[in-house]
Amino acid sequence: AERNSGYYIQNCMVPTSILLLICCGVFFLDASELADRLGLVSSLLLAAIASKFVVSSHLPRTPYMTLLDKYILVSYMIIVAVGVESIAVKQVGCPKMSSCSNDFVEDADLVDLCSLVAYLVLVGCLHIWFWLQKRSIAAARAKAAE
Repeated sequence: AERNSGYYIQNCMVPTSILLLICCGVFFLDASELADRLGLVSSLLLAAIASKFVVSSHLPRTPYMTLLDKYILVSYMIIVAVGVESIAVKQVGCPKMSSCSNDFVEDADLVDLCSLVAYLVLVGCLHIWFWLQKRSIAAARAKAAE
């Protein structure tokens, strides 16, 4: 019996995609607000992991990573990378924001803007990759059924 991929996309991929979309909010918080930024990243990562646990209870166990497993794993890594970017902007640029010049604030904003663009490109590539892989798998199954 073949699984209905629409169910898994709707109940796992869509919520994870929404969490990735919300993660963009990190880049709009001030670089000096590291606790707020990491709090948002932590909450999103925990929500993504909880979502995976709920959905995985309805999935059969397989000895290999499915396409959806790979998508979710890369999503986790992207969320963690946003947290690392937040730490880097704060710590490398100016550990004590109160003693920093306005130049740093402008530099931090520029780094956040560049990181946001890179993040959006990365998330876009993840979704394009997923859909191309899904189509390829569907085509291979259709060909095998002939």
